[in-house]
Amino acid sequence: NQTAGLGSIHDPTRLVVELAQVFRLRGQNNVVRDNLIERPSMEQAERIEKTVFIRAPRSLNYGEVARLIDVVKGTGANPIGLQIDDLEQ
Repeated sequence: NQTAGLGSIHDPTRLVVELAQVFRLRGQNNVVRDNLIERPSMEQAERIEKTVFIRAPRSLNYGEVARLIDVVKGTGANPIGLQIDDLEQ
């Protein structure tokens, strides 16, 4: 999702609210991770697709990126992927 205006490293409140809403809608619509479709014995909340990719500019230092990952992890996101801008092709 390319949604803009989801806060900042220092105030990620809007991001947390947005992810909670997305995950709640996915739960209501039964959007489960592909590899867990055939595992109905798992709790529904554990099967919901909660993959998040973070695109971090190289200008952010490690601590800021780690802080953002912790915030996203706190929403229940799993797995979390990291994409660095401007990587050489």
